[in-house]
Amino acid sequence: MPARRRPRPRPLLIGCCIAVCRERAGLSKAELARRCQVSPSFVSQVEAGVKVPSYEFGGRVARALGMREPEELISAGLEPDRECAEREREEGGDGGTADA
Repeated sequence: MPARRRPRPRPLLIGCCIAVCRERAGLSKAELARRCQVSPSFVSQVEAGVKVPSYEFGGRVARALGMREPEELISAGLEPDRECAEREREEGGDGGTADA
């Protein structure tokens, strides 16, 4: 039986979910960056889908937004705001580089 392949990260979808959750929490990119110990430009790049965040960074973001697990970001970001997924599909967002 062949080994199961892990799904590729979807940077634009992940970034959009982070942006939606951050905005709902009333945080600026700079404040989220401060809480996650990264630069504001890194948060901007993640939200734009340019960088693929690490699972560790996802955990820091989740905790900064009052969530327990990084996966909650995706659920919370997509429930009321499906435009993120549509935007990713339109832009073909599957590139990006892993970081932080």
